[in-house]
Amino acid sequence: IHNSNDALVPQEWFEAGIVVTWTPFAGGARLAGRDAALTQRAALDADRQALSRGVRAQFVAAQAGLRAALADIPVQTQSFEQLTESLRIIELRYAAGKAVLTEVLDTAAELRQSQARVDIARINALRNHFDLQFALGRSLALP
Repeated sequence: IHNSNDALVPQEWFEAGIVVTWTPFAGGARLAGRDAALTQRAALDADRQALSRGVRAQFVAAQAGLRAALADIPVQTQSFEQLTESLRIIELRYAAGKAVLTEVLDTAAELRQSQARVDIARINALRNHFDLQFALGRSLALP
């Protein structure tokens, strides 16, 4: 490149250069990195799906447990009420001399066991309520 019209007169010359580098196997490294990222993403998706199924199963189990526990309370309460009435009748029979003391004591023991079953049914309902609240991610406050 020169600045004058005379090609034989030396003028200021400018030179420019370009450096080009090429790594012939860089594409393989990029492909391996992409494949590793895709594999990691697939593993994370599988973990997410497994966690989602686990949470769903925990929720369904908690719901079923609560339904069963709530259904058990009236059954146990009715049994307790029937045994209370049975004890009252046996005590009247004992007072009239028509029953023995062992009948009264056996019925009283059954009544105490029935009261324990009512209490256990109520505790199970509370426990299942808390399980459901936990599965839903809510506060574990009493109902």
